[in-house]
Amino acid sequence: MISFPIYYILLKIVKISICLWTATIVGGNDKIIERIVPFPEESWNEFKVRVNNNLQNGSITIPQLEHLLNGYRPRFNVRDFRHEEHDSIMEVNFSKYSNKSLGYIKNNLFDAGIEVEKLNAVLGGLLRLIHFSKIEGSNFKINQKMNSYFRKRLKLNKKQVNYLVYMAQEYKIVKFEKLDK
Repeated sequence: MISFPIYYILLKIVKISICLWTATIVGGNDKIIERIVPFPEESWNEFKVRVNNNLQNGSITIPQLEHLLNGYRPRFNVRDFRHEEHDSIMEVNFSKYSNKSLGYIKNNLFDAGIEVEKLNAVLGGLLRLIHFSKIEGSNFKINQKMNSYFRKRLKLNKKQVNYLVYMAQEYKIVKFEKLDK
C-alpha cells in the first residue's frame, strides 16, 4: 500500500504532466498557423490554394482556415463583408440562430467559391439548415429538398453543399437549459 504523502506527490506529478502535455499540443497548433503567411509576390488565389492544401493534409482545421483567410483579406485588397452593410432582417435572423456574424459567414461563403449574386439565396438556405441542425442535433443530414435547392437551383457543387452542412452544424447557437433542483 502506498502512503498518503507519496500518493499525493504522484497525483500532483500526473496532473502537471497532463497540463504540460495539453499546453504543448495547443501551442503546437498555434505555431502551425503562425507559419502560414503569404509570400511577398503571392496572389490571393495562390494563398487560398496553399491554405487549402494545409487543410487537406491535416495541418490545420476548418476554423483555422477560416481564421487565416479572414485575417489576410485586407493585405490582398479582397472584399471583406464584415465591414459592409447587410440586410437588417437577415442580420437579426443570423444573430438569433448563429454564433457567427453575417459578414464572417459571407466571407467564408465567398471563399468557398459562391458568387456574390447568390450569397443572399444561399444565406436563406443556410438559415434553414441551421434550424434543422438544431432540431436534429448530431443526427443532422441535409434533406433531399434542400440538397436540390442548393445543387439544381443555385448550381452549387457537392463540395460547397458539404461546406454549408458543416457551417450549419458548427455555427448554430446551442442554448443550455437550467436544471431545477
